[in-house]
Formats: sequence, structure tokens, C-alpha cells
Amino acid sequence: MSFVSAERVFSELKKLLTGCRAGRLLLEYREVFALIIPELAECFDVKQNNPHHKYDVYTHICKSVDCIPQDETLRLTMLMHDIGKPRCKTTDDAGIDHFKKHPSVGAAMAEDILARLKADNRTRKLVCEYIKEHDNRLAENERSVARFISKHGYEFFDNYLLIRRADTLAQSMYCREEKLKDLEVLRDIRNELERKDACLKLSDLAIGGRELLAFGLRGREIGIALDAALEGVIAGEVKNEREELIAYVKQKRQQ
Repeated sequence: MSFVSAERVFSELKKLLTGCRAGRLLLEYREVFALIIPELAECFDVKQNNPHHKYDVYTHICKSVDCIPQDETLRLTMLMHDIGKPRCKTTDDAGIDHFKKHPSVGAAMAEDILARLKADNRTRKLVCEYIKEHDNRLAENERSVARFISKHGYEFFDNYLLIRRADTLAQSMYCREEKLKDLEVLRDIRNELERKDACLKLSDLAIGGRELLAFGLRGREIGIALDAALEGVIAGEVKNEREELIAYVKQKRQQ
């Protein structure tokens, strides 16, 4: 394999990952996959003594790959979503294992891995962002979901739900029904936001730079004021109406 280009290796890896038996292949030929991504070997046989898990880290990864649609980006995400766990593992006095900060550690590792494999910039950015967010437990309210979608967009949110679902299905049965119901609630909130065409982007605001120029804001001040206005709308502090937004921005400037 040392004589094969990184681009060719990555191309073949994606074909394997998007196959219908990807999880089984990952398990049966783990040493081969570790030649492609040596960091995977760190996950082999790493136990997860935690009520939420019944598999070691690598087996959990393999199971999760089979639980998500056969999309290259999503399967690459699941392959590496917990790759940072071995480096973050701690065990408390009760013998329970914890893996704090593994999403951010894993995202940094995935960035290095995808760079080595010559992945395109879009894939690298998306996979790393999905890994960062995969363990983010959003509050089940409109404000929390709106903020997330405002930051990432609807498509990202839909894939975030698929990733969390796959992660859950590859865990133990502990609280599984509750976790899956939580995801349904988040999806319902997302659908309601889209149905009522909620204001989630700067371009959705009822005011723009022209209105802010009129009362003296310039340059960077305009961007800051618009960001504050959008946050105010998402937080429910002000309606997305021209006069109310202008008054809100004026009030914020005086604080």
C-alpha cells in the first residue's frame, strides 16, 4: 500500500465504506483499515465501561457505520466520530469510563487524517464539523434548534440527526427509546421552524445595512449590529419587524 497514491487509497476507502457490508468488513479486516488510518488501531479493544455502551470503541464505530445511509461524507464521519476517545478516556472512582472532549479531539485527528488522504476541502470541513457536533445534546426548544440551524443550516441539522441516531443505535439499550424520541422532538421543532419560514439568517432580517447607515453606523459596526439583531430575533427578544429591530439595535448600542 505504500506504493499506492493517497488519492487512490481514499477513493477505494470510500467505495468500501459505502458498501452494504461496510461494518462487517471494518471488523473482519481491521488491521488492513489500520494501515490506511493508523489512528483506528488506538480504538481496538478499548473498553467503554459505561451504561450507554456495550461495545468497545472500535466495534461501536463499525456498528455505527452500518446504521447511517450509504453516503460518503456521513460514513466517513461515523468511521472517525469516536476516534478521539482512547486519548480522552478516564475512569472515575466508581469504575465508570468517561471520554470528555472526545469530539473536539476527534475532529482535530480527522482533519489530519483527511489531509493525509488528500480529501477535498468540503469533505474535510464537513466531516470535522459533524464530529465536533455529534455529541452536542441540544435542548428541546425552538431557541436552541434555531441557533444551531442559524449556524449550520437545515441540511447540516438533518445530517446531525442522522449521525446522532446512528450513534445511538450502536450503543446499549440504556435509555435508547428516550434518546430516539428526543431526536424526533428535535426534528419536529426543525420542521416547524421551516414551515413558518423562521428568521435564521442575516438575509432573513427585516432590516439591512441601509437602515443602519441612516442612523450613523459604519463599517464593522453594521455587521455587529445585524448579528445582534439576528440573535435577538432567534432568542425571542424582538420581532422580525423593521421598526422594532431598529429600536432594538438602538437600545443595544446604548447599553
